[in-house]
Amino acid sequence: KIGTSDGFVLYDVIGSVKLAKQSMHEGQSDVILVIPPDMEKQLLMGQGAEIQLLVNAINGQQATVGASYLMSIIGSFNKEMMIDVVAVGQGARLRSGVRSEFMYWYNQDLDYKYFMVPGIMGELVTILVMLLTAMNIVREREIGTIEQINVTPIKKWQFILGKMIPFLLIGLA
Repeated sequence: KIGTSDGFVLYDVIGSVKLAKQSMHEGQSDVILVIPPDMEKQLLMGQGAEIQLLVNAINGQQATVGASYLMSIIGSFNKEMMIDVVAVGQGARLRSGVRSEFMYWYNQDLDYKYFMVPGIMGELVTILVMLLTAMNIVREREIGTIEQINVTPIKKWQFILGKMIPFLLIGLA
């Protein structure tokens, strides 16, 4: 069901939770679905089964949407299991379907400050550096020293970089 859905791309089937967690640390996967080896046996015996969702929550909105979508797929699977058990009859009962627990990695409380504030600060520093550099070059032109710089052997990109680096260092500090 998950492999055929449009919302997920099945990256790999890994036999070890440790290797799967490593793929998440390396940024290769966003959601890990841990299925125990005896899940089918537990379901057929009517005991229910537990699975675990490991969700990379660096981007809180993406994590919430991914986990919710996966939970709806699991809910749909549970409904189908109930229908199959009722159709089979013969006293077969499914006490509970698949129970899942999930936790968010890196941003467990889904607090937006952890991914929004650094992004906004980076944008502000970039805008500030470009604005101050542009204002400094315009100032050079207004006071008349830009003509002296034009006759020097430095290239334009070296001049702009020379104006930009001090502001970048001040902005980062």
